[in-house]
Amino acid sequence: MNSYLRNLSTFLADYENKKTIQKDALKYYKAIVKENNEPRYMYVHTRERIYPAIATFKALMDNGYERKESAEIVNEYYRFRARKSAKALKKVVKLPLIKNKIITIMSKATSSLFNDKHGFDVKVVESNKKRFRFDIVACPYYQICERYDAKEIVAGFCEADEICYGDLMNNFSFKRSQTIGKGGDKCDFDFEVKD
Repeated sequence: MNSYLRNLSTFLADYENKKTIQKDALKYYKAIVKENNEPRYMYVHTRERIYPAIATFKALMDNGYERKESAEIVNEYYRFRARKSAKALKKVVKLPLIKNKIITIMSKATSSLFNDKHGFDVKVVESNKKRFRFDIVACPYYQICERYDAKEIVAGFCEADEICYGDLMNNFSFKRSQTIGKGGDKCDFDFEVKD
């Protein structure tokens, strides 16, 4: 079972019908995995994030939750995960070797995980030692969720970025004006280190 679905039990601890939701989510997850035959390198996006979110969204609705409420539950789970990731990331970026190379690291991570091979269309706007700006103009998170009639849950993925990078370190800033998941034409990322 995928880590998302395992961790969901903790997050849904207060829900009366959590076991049924989990069982139904696992059923949906397995069906979605079976329908898709993406390369293994895509799993970090599909099987670890997108498919479990869609599966849980569908399972919540099957168990009597309204569409809007189901989306909010899934999105809150991703905000919850992002807050945990942000804490860990803040510790890492304080390390001297990392702190001085944060823009380079962001650039390399984007190039390796958010590229056309992974289903993204990324346009780099600016890239130097102090600033890294890029736009995602096609996003598999949005495309796959749209295909499964679950566009409402994409906002949670977008907000996870904002939580992770929004308050990373004192001389570092992350700005964005729009995301595809929240109705924009693109997801703009602007990372900058200030002197």
